[in-house]
Amino acid sequence: MRPLPRGTYRCRVVDGELVTSKGGTPGYQLVFTVDDGEHKGRKLWHSAWLSPAALPMTKRDLAKLGVTSLDMLDRPLPPGIVADVKVVLRVDDSGFERNRVVSFEVVALLADPTGDADFA
Repeated sequence: MRPLPRGTYRCRVVDGELVTSKGGTPGYQLVFTVDDGEHKGRKLWHSAWLSPAALPMTKRDLAKLGVTSLDMLDRPLPPGIVADVKVVLRVDDSGFERNRVVSFEVVALLADPTGDADFA
């Protein structure tokens, strides 16, 4: 499947879990699902690394989701988080184009997470 074109997509946060990179760096991976348009249903992943150098940016990103301490990473994220996710294309070491989430902004917390998020 081809990567999504560069742009900003209205998405829902559908998952978040602790991960470890191949090199042993701990992180937290977010999964977004595009909520509207021709790419509805496509998934995007964003890794927030827990290394000393990346921790300030990771804390900033996680605070947007209501995660204010690292011990909260063991708990599920609240359902119904809607975010505008900015995506770019990057070429990996093997020459394949991949999506990269460069930023996201939470725009709504739906009381009914199964409800329609198609709003401005």
